[in-house]
Parts: sequence; structure tokens; C-alpha cells
Amino acid sequence: MARHVSDAALMLSVFAGPDDRDPTTLPARGIDLGEVAERKIDLKGRRVAYAGDLNGLVPQDPDVRELGRVAAQRFATLGCDVVDDCFDTSVLLDIVVGSRAFGMVGNYADHYDAYKDLMTPAMVNQIEAALKVDLRTVTTAERQRGVYWQSVRQFLERYDYILTAAIGVPPFRLNHPLPTEIGNKKVTRYYDAYLSTYAFSITGLPVISLPAGLTKEGLPVGIQIVGPRFRDDRVIEAGVAYEDAFPELFHTPEIDTSKVTEFELEGPSKDHVMVRPQ
Repeated sequence: MARHVSDAALMLSVFAGPDDRDPTTLPARGIDLGEVAERKIDLKGRRVAYAGDLNGLVPQDPDVRELGRVAAQRFATLGCDVVDDCFDTSVLLDIVVGSRAFGMVGNYADHYDAYKDLMTPAMVNQIEAALKVDLRTVTTAERQRGVYWQSVRQFLERYDYILTAAIGVPPFRLNHPLPTEIGNKKVTRYYDAYLSTYAFSITGLPVISLPAGLTKEGLPVGIQIVGPRFRDDRVIEAGVAYEDAFPELFHTPEIDTSKVTEFELEGPSKDHVMVRPQ
């Protein structure tokens, strides 16, 4: 959402805070996040849990795994106490089934009824699968979310941050079928590679995503730093220190557009969108 941590902090400082039109918003904490991003930050002594693939739950490409390790080492060079550790993730998949089905039905079921023929097959499949999930599965997922929250909360009593890859795979082409393997291992659900993000979005904890480097093919990989509840300022501090120490990671790589070939993005209708290098 921004090229630099300070820009992301400024953006957050503008739209964060209470709004009576949205009952889920929270009171302002009186911290100027833009000002936080302007400080010289010292992370020495802060405790970081490198959770890697969340106890094997998230399938990871080898390059993503390696770059995650490198990022953890970078925080160690900043004076952080980095430890390989993870909380209990055993109920996460069950939570995903129920909470995601609830969201898909709530957000898209009416659109599905009216515009099914205009939707992509992948979207149709996801909505139809969600409509088949029963209410007990949804309510069970919500109860388990409470158990899961307590596990993460207690874990963060011992650490200042949790560090994982943002996504388990590098970018992939939208006009190609989803791969069936990640890291030379068969996967039945390719989107499990996104579980490292989902694992924290369901908790409401503050997270900042940062660049970790490029794969051997030159594709970008990200990491995410998770902080305790309501401590957006702490994750911004981690991001600022990381960017100050490793500014080379925050530059857009040179792209040889002569190697980009023309291809078609096939939509659900007869029309195609042509994509050409500029």
C-alpha cells in the first residue's frame, strides 16, 4: 500500500480512529503514528518469535522459506533476540472453514444470485462451497477462534513480535491455472499458502508487511511482523528500523520488459483483456 514504512504510518494515522458510523471502530489511543515513523528506532533486546510455516501448516516455496530465514537473521543483527517458536495452530483450518464461509455468504451470496454468469469459475466455486457449510460449523469456528485467540495472546506475553512469511509462495500468473505443487510437494488447496496472513487477520492484531528480497527468478517475497493488541506503533517501529538498516530492499527492481510476452487474461465472458508491456 506504500513504498516506505513512513508513508504507510502516515496513511494509517489518517484513517485510524473512532467513527460512529462503524460500530467496530476503536477509540483513538493518542499516539501519532506518523511521528512514530520519524523516530530513530533501536530494537535491541526485543524478543522475536520466528514462526516460519506455522508448525508446518503453511506450504512454502523453498525460496520463500530461505528468504524468511534471512529476514529473521536481519532482525538478529538489529539486536533482537530471535527464537524459532510458534503457538498452537491446530484449530486454524477449522476456523478458516467456518469464518470464511460466513464471510463469503454474507458478502457475495446476493451477487451470486443476480450475476452468477458474470463471475469467474473460481469465485462461483468458492461461493457454492460456502453455501453448503452448515450453521453448526460456523458457530464451532467462532468458539474455536476464542480458544485460538487465547493461545496467540499468551504467546505474545513472551515475545514482542511474531515473524512469518507474508505468503508461502512467490507471485504467480493470474492467466494460468493454479499450480498443484508448492516446493515440489503436492497440495490440494493452493490457497493454503495464504494461511500465514489469515492466521493473524482473524485475531485483529496489528501486522506490517515488509519486503524480504527476491527469488532466484527475481520475484518479490514479503515477511510480516505481528505485534500485540493495539500496538500498531510497535510494528511501525519494527518496520522503520528494518527499512533504515536495509534500504536496498525497498527499491523497485529493474524489470526487463522485453522479456514480458503478450498474453490473454480469459474472463467469464467472451471478451478478453490483452496485456502488453509498456
